[in-house]
Amino acid sequence: MIALYFLLSALIALAAAFARQRRTVKRLGAAFYLVQLSLVAHIVAEGYGEVSSQFFRFDAAGTLFFALLTVVSAFVFVHSCVYLRDNPIKEYRLYFTLLMLLTTAITGVYFARNIAVTWIFLEATTLCAAGIVYHRRTAQALEATWKYIFVCSVGIATAYLGILLLSSLGDGSLRYEELARSVGGGNPLYLKIAFLLILCGYSCKMEIFPLYTIGVDANFAAPAPASALISTGLVNAGFLAVFRVYRIMEQTEAIGWVRNVLLLTGILSLAVGALFLRRTNNYKRFLSYSTVENMGIAA
Repeated sequence: MIALYFLLSALIALAAAFARQRRTVKRLGAAFYLVQLSLVAHIVAEGYGEVSSQFFRFDAAGTLFFALLTVVSAFVFVHSCVYLRDNPIKEYRLYFTLLMLLTTAITGVYFARNIAVTWIFLEATTLCAAGIVYHRRTAQALEATWKYIFVCSVGIATAYLGILLLSSLGDGSLRYEELARSVGGGNPLYLKIAFLLILCGYSCKMEIFPLYTIGVDANFAAPAPASALISTGLVNAGFLAVFRVYRIMEQTEAIGWVRNVLLLTGILSLAVGALFLRRTNNYKRFLSYSTVENMGIAA
């Protein structure tokens, strides 16, 4: 089912890239969200816990976030149609292609049962989101786009080092459930380093300390509807990626240290958010720092 979902979603998104009329893009968007609703209905009918393939699993957390993503991204799509009604057709169709591909990549993060698959889809979200951030093609948008690509790439690379270290402590498997069993007796020092690398790397997606700034800049430069998707669906993807690693750490001796690190990270994110909320006069930046503050609470 999940393979069919990715195939249909990707084909519809790519078809939008070659549409010649706005009406065609809207119809393809309707077809795209029909696919999203079909997957939600399938999961509800089959129940949580279904293993769709060796790389994906429909668990409760992923399903909850996916249902929210479907609702939010549908509103984003509808609002974007109005927001971009005066844009040239070339920019119009590219924007919606990237919007649908971003939604698809986020879905991949939600349902991944393999830590490497999570990493791959998070990297895909970087490419899709960067194209959306550059939509206005101004000097400010270009600067924000390059910052987003560079910082997210550094963050994802840092997380990859943590994943390599974590997997080396187990039996080589990259599935979350098998990692949790195999790293239980691992060296606590290496486990702590692995978690710290993953947390720092994924902080650019979860929008918490230390790499929270790039999310603020991206939301400021991107069109307002897309900012709503980045601040909800993409941030939830970062949260879920960190949360699943946290669940692995619960089976190890390092869990006490991990909780303290998350507590410190959360407090620092709250402090940064509260500080800049009082100092910014821009509405979109204000909302972005509010996201940082809320994710600090989540941490």
